[in-house]
Amino acid sequence: LRELADYMELQIDGLIADLFAARRALESKDEALAELEDLVSTQQSGKESLDKNLKSMQVYIKEMERRATEAESSMKDEGPIDSTKKAAMKTVAARALGNILLRDTNASAGQALRKWSNHACATKSMDQQKFVAEALAKQLEITREKVAILKSHLKHSHHSATTARRDSSGSRQRQMQ
Repeated sequence: LRELADYMELQIDGLIADLFAARRALESKDEALAELEDLVSTQQSGKESLDKNLKSMQVYIKEMERRATEAESSMKDEGPIDSTKKAAMKTVAARALGNILLRDTNASAGQALRKWSNHACATKSMDQQKFVAEALAKQLEITREKVAILKSHLKHSHHSATTARRDSSGSRQRQMQ
């Protein structure tokens, strides 16, 4: 029984060492999570900057369209068609640039959403792992306490049995004399 108790104590010590390793891994994951949150924050501020640029480009495009319309109406009356074509080309170019910025903003927003989603999944997984590790740690601590009690009981029983054997062998020797 003593060998069994020692074996169980070694197994529990191994499990506790594994729990500490799992705890360190969880702490490492917490650090990675904090870094990911910083990245998401940076991505969001970048998106806000791109949104601001997009809005200013849209205002610029509208202004260019208004000027092109004014230029077109004034050119019909007095100027050559080349100026109108230039104004129209500028308007088209401004629209194209605005569309490029819009696509870039949408791509950045999509990337930020994917990072956030991955972050949310990782957080949920870490929370579940942490809960399981804590429950396992509590159970192992209870088991360790029970093994210590069992070991103490076995030592006491072994000591009592040895004492009883000595006493009974001493009694027999006295009776034989």
